[in-house]
Amino acid sequence: MTAIKEIPRIKITDEYGMDFQSAVAIIFNSSETTQRTLAGNEETNNYDESEDIKSIAYEVNYWYDPSKKAAGFRSRPLAVDNGKGGFTRVLEVDLTLAAVINILEGTLSHNDKILQAAQTDLTHRSA
Repeated sequence: MTAIKEIPRIKITDEYGMDFQSAVAIIFNSSETTQRTLAGNEETNNYDESEDIKSIAYEVNYWYDPSKKAAGFRSRPLAVDNGKGGFTRVLEVDLTLAAVINILEGTLSHNDKILQAAQTDLTHRSA
């Protein structure tokens, strides 16, 4: 089981355009599409394994600031403009970001790669 990791003191802009400069965020849900391949290798008599993550989507919950979390308030879901006149809770990781590419090519466990890529994407959006 993977523990939920907080992203402290991140700037969050909610669906009403309100900026919270010191929000505490968590990747609340995530989903990914991965293609895994096993290719037989007669020289080693083993399969060569490869993994290609095609997409990562995630949802974020947040507290306005650390004091709200510490006071026991529940986190609220982040909704963002979907560019079509509405809002969505589902964000997609930009797999072309150099920092995300480094994470996905690294040695973290599969779940940690997904969550770290989502966190990096959120941090990039908030900059």
